[in-house]
Amino acid sequence: MLVIRKTKLSKKNISELVSEIKHFKHLTYFGNKTWQSFDTIYGAYVDNELAGVLAVNHCLQWGKIGPLVVLSRFQNQKIASKLVAHVINQEKCKLYLASANPAVWKIVSTHAFRSLSQWFKLPIEIYFIYLKLIVTMILNRELLFLIAELKRKKTVVHNHRHFVLLR
Repeated sequence: MLVIRKTKLSKKNISELVSEIKHFKHLTYFGNKTWQSFDTIYGAYVDNELAGVLAVNHCLQWGKIGPLVVLSRFQNQKIASKLVAHVINQEKCKLYLASANPAVWKIVSTHAFRSLSQWFKLPIEIYFIYLKLIVTMILNRELLFLIAELKRKKTVVHNHRHFVLLR
């Protein structure tokens, strides 16, 4: 049975997420300490075992959703779709999501998200969320790992699409 709830990740959960993300071509690296810094994390649990997560960071009336991770042994069970739908229902703010993953594009297309074609048209609050994330990674000494991961995956991940859900 699938249960989705706000959660705090254990060190074991975070280690598993960090390890698996390295093998997912559309996901960017986030280190152990960065995972602990997200404003809100929604966990999807199958029989009390963590199956996936969706993080949310906030700035004023905006929330940036992501990263979205479903562990490989739980994929193809619509867990990502259910996590996104749950977050849309729980978070009452305007939402933003960026992804290079066509499967995520398909998920957001079933909701009222609007595609933004240009990065510079994003609301200023989204830039502040990214700035907060970068500063957190610098303070946690994880930014170099992110840069190395981006370089490693650049041939695969280059087509991010940006989506907003206005309320």
